[in-house]
Amino acid sequence: MKTTILILGILIMFSRPITVGDFLAQDTTNLNQYNKYNYVCSDFAADLVRNAKEHSFEAESIVILFTHELGHVIVAFYTDDGTIYVEPQTDTIYPLVEVGQPLCNIDWCVGNGEAVRKITTP
Repeated sequence: MKTTILILGILIMFSRPITVGDFLAQDTTNLNQYNKYNYVCSDFAADLVRNAKEHSFEAESIVILFTHELGHVIVAFYTDDGTIYVEPQTDTIYPLVEVGQPLCNIDWCVGNGEAVRKITTP
């Protein structure tokens, strides 16, 4: 991403590394249509991971299993500042992904608010 600043009448342009937020803002995976027969959470996650890797991000699909065997797939981005967990259907960032806690963002909880039983990769 190019940033332009004006210092003492001199126009200076420089590049800064693209952030996960920058990437999510331009990626269109979340605009895909969910279809319970042929395009589900794991497909959203696979597409987001593929697109992220094309932009030099380290990312992978993460499988979340809940107490009653329900499951969900999200994406983990590994950055210098730590892991960022993203809901690939909405681009929402999960503030906490931890065994024993519900998988929630500010608007809703996945798995009816059940506690996460296991976090793994496919």
